[in-house]
Amino acid sequence: MIERLDRERPALALLLVAFLLLSGWMLSQPHDLTTAGHLKDEEGYYPWAELYLDSHWSLPLQMANGDYRDEEVLTVESGLPPLQVTWEVLALDPDGRMDDLVVSVAFNDGAPAANATVRIPRPQGALETTTDADGSAELWGLPAGNPPLEVRASRDGSSVVYRTLLDVPLGNAARYGITSLTNIEFLSDRTLGGLLEVQLPGDREGLTVRFNGQVRGETDAQGRLELGDLRAKHGTLRVERDGTAVGGATLLLDGRELGQTNAQGQRTAAVVEQVRLTITLRDILGVPIGDASVELARREPDAPSELLGVTAASGTLVVERELELGEYQLETHWVIDGYDPPLMSGIAEGEGEYHYVNHWPPGPSAALMPLILIGAEELFGTLLALMACAATYGLARRWFGWRIAWLATAFTLANATVLLLWFGQWMGDLAAVSFALPGLWLVVEAAHRGRREGASRAVLLLALAGGVLFGLGVTMRYTTVVMCGAPYLYIGWLNLPAGRTRDFLQRLRTALAWPAVRDPLLQAGALTVGLLLVGIPLAAYNAHYFGGPFNSGYQSRNLLEVSGDSDNLTVETHEASQSMWEGYVALGEQERENLPQVAKFVAVFFPALLCALPGAWALRRQPAAGVALGWWLGSISAIYLTQGWVLANTFTDIRYYLPLAPPAGILAAAGLARISGSLELGKWLALAAAALIVASGATAFLDVEAELQQRWTSGPQQQPATEVTIFQLDTMPEQFLNRRVHVGAAEVVELRGSGAALLRDPVEHNATVMLVFGQHSVALEPGERISLFAQFRADQHPENDFALFLQSANDLEHLQGPNGEQPLAQQHQPPQPPPGQTRGPKSLDRSLPQSTLISQS
Repeated sequence: MIERLDRERPALALLLVAFLLLSGWMLSQPHDLTTAGHLKDEEGYYPWAELYLDSHWSLPLQMANGDYRDEEVLTVESGLPPLQVTWEVLALDPDGRMDDLVVSVAFNDGAPAANATVRIPRPQGALETTTDADGSAELWGLPAGNPPLEVRASRDGSSVVYRTLLDVPLGNAARYGITSLTNIEFLSDRTLGGLLEVQLPGDREGLTVRFNGQVRGETDAQGRLELGDLRAKHGTLRVERDGTAVGGATLLLDGRELGQTNAQGQRTAAVVEQVRLTITLRDILGVPIGDASVELARREPDAPSELLGVTAASGTLVVERELELGEYQLETHWVIDGYDPPLMSGIAEGEGEYHYVNHWPPGPSAALMPLILIGAEELFGTLLALMACAATYGLARRWFGWRIAWLATAFTLANATVLLLWFGQWMGDLAAVSFALPGLWLVVEAAHRGRREGASRAVLLLALAGGVLFGLGVTMRYTTVVMCGAPYLYIGWLNLPAGRTRDFLQRLRTALAWPAVRDPLLQAGALTVGLLLVGIPLAAYNAHYFGGPFNSGYQSRNLLEVSGDSDNLTVETHEASQSMWEGYVALGEQERENLPQVAKFVAVFFPALLCALPGAWALRRQPAAGVALGWWLGSISAIYLTQGWVLANTFTDIRYYLPLAPPAGILAAAGLARISGSLELGKWLALAAAALIVASGATAFLDVEAELQQRWTSGPQQQPATEVTIFQLDTMPEQFLNRRVHVGAAEVVELRGSGAALLRDPVEHNATVMLVFGQHSVALEPGERISLFAQFRADQHPENDFALFLQSANDLEHLQGPNGEQPLAQQHQPPQPPPGQTRGPKSLDRSLPQSTLISQS
């Protein structure tokens, strides 16, 4: 049996059996590509693959699921042109004051409204100013959230009021939403008058009716009185008998019910005018919003609302109505039944509008597409690991023979980071290596065949295919581009004449002389064409969405921001935030806390790298391989060894060093072979080192695998909840910071857009705290009482330092409605998609909050 394993085919079959057994175990574990538990910055790969399959390389904001509302207060007042108020919140204003509000006020005829009062009520005192001669004003230090804006202007002795809710940004970001602007045009010019009817139990005859204090006459036996033309649009009617006020009488004017008189016998009246309302609806980015419903109601308690219609594609709705003069509430409601934007998407401008885009390189999602079509997406990680192992075996076999290739593949397969990303299925790092390394292997084979065959068709096709695979690796993770020098160096060094180092320049001149340089140039050209076949579409994609061929989705920030600056990040912008000395030698408190992570890094890679030293010495006979592997190892190390955050974060961030695993495995296998043959106890030493390499990788992997299993099977481990009151959170926040808490009773004070609510203690009314809904769909009303579980932590919001963050919609319970009524069961739960729906609208499992944050310049 041992003798059989000393032949390549049986040994390779044993390695394949081990691979299949490991794959079978991994595939049997209870996790999949869409279940929570993966690294959060990579959970967008699968839903983006589904969007790509539906021909959406980006997702317009108007196609993303959402539920948006806007309210506008209208003053319908003839005789005075209504106000046209435009406002803008400038979070990045160069005057250095945060959150400036710039307001421009004009009458409907275009005349600027000078000396208009601009006011924002606040509990600690209103912010107030007046407009200048051009109708402009500015306020500073706005309260965050949705504070009311009131604008009051006067002309010719009459005044009109404009009211709306602002959307004040969080720092330099504003919440995505919609805003309406209504133009009122009067089609009639009427005055009060006509037949007045007083409905009252008992005797209705002889009732005296006054209008604005002037007697207009007495009612007949039916309680009627012809008022004539009162020559006014507003006024107060008073009903009395023998000088005594008559309360509770119902008044009708020309058949229109005005309501009942009060205890003083008075009832206000206003004329009904025919008006044309032109409602224009835009989103925060200025894009017209169509298919939004518009309702209108009197601005008074329990007033019924009327559906005016829905906006057209241009974002406008024009209606004509008979409206009594006064204040009305206009509510617009826009519901999008589209796609859930994938987690960690970015936003970029394209085709004249803003789109959700894949924040990450598109390669992993594109690679998943064919597997999704055939229902084999669960094999993604296995196929990636198989490609990486096959390339490792092929390269090592080319340079050292099959025995070292076998051992190098085993070392690569046992590397903890390879196992982790294979187990996690879809990480971009494994995908990048699994495409780039086979690309290098094909170029190496092409270079060796080229020495025998010249620039034959087979050689050039191998080089071309190698370039395509390497280019695909770049689409998986952009930093792979720095390793592209390895195949070019291999082609050049392999064709360099042998000789002494001191004669290097003479050897180089010989290699560059014609016709010796012809075949290597053709091979390098084929490699370049292969890279360009992938690079040109990738550059076009980045230029289309991110403003330049060398820009990327990294400029589309994780928080879904539309950046107002020109700081476009590229694959070259991996700059150290601190020096190596500061980060790893002069250890501060944070660095000391990170030492366990560094220890895990050493446990994963150090044994292989240590054994790689004699392997590197063995490569002196393979200078082309030594130069290529040296470039591969050195370039990726130079990129990430300057990044303190790689080792400062969780163990899974060591995944960035995964490209080191295959060459380290090759060099370690070659080094152990050299040790085994050159020392007296070399075989035992090599065996011990090999066992250490495998054991260290397996141990480090199992350490993380247990945590991932917990997250995949039962979700993230919940902290035990601490019973608290809002008063305690408000007065002693540090005591409960970063803890899961249970608030038994809280009263909803007000809603802050669709993403947050202000809560107060039901006993200590001055104690308040903000509740942030996050991605969860929650329906709350001011005045209702709730209980909830939530995470209490620091908030970046300008208005509050701490907030409660809801982790699940099921963690919130409605106790009592605004008027003391029992709440509707399950009113906080979002609607569920139809059973059996697998792809298309509402099919993307990992979604973003519907209230998207977008920065404004």
